[in-house]
Amino acid sequence: MKRVLLLFFAFFLSGCDSGTEWRDGKYEVIWIDTPGLSLNLNVGEGASVERVPPNVVAVGSNSHYIVVKQSNIKSKEIAYFYLEKEKDNIYKNANEIMKGPLSEAEFIELSRKLGLPKFTKEFHY
Repeated sequence: MKRVLLLFFAFFLSGCDSGTEWRDGKYEVIWIDTPGLSLNLNVGEGASVERVPPNVVAVGSNSHYIVVKQSNIKSKEIAYFYLEKEKDNIYKNANEIMKGPLSEAEFIELSRKLGLPKFTKEFHY
């Protein structure tokens, strides 16, 4: 498994164009070779693990949570996600960490209940 990951990262880092649009500790909203942004967990040495796939359009965080707003490129539907930072680690899959996709109504209700942060950064294409 380690060999596969190393090959993947070696391929990924060779010749790719990328950038970071937002960062909070080990979390970052990035793009790689495309304009679509994803929320990733930085695992060091230029490698990261995707938490929310493209097309992230807004993000926010506090000491406990990260919230993400995502737009479906084809349908333009909006979905909401959140993750609890302290439960995350590099060995977990995104579906074990992220809660969502949620509707706007579900997200608003959970925001009140859990004290989720506001969106503080929006991304435009």
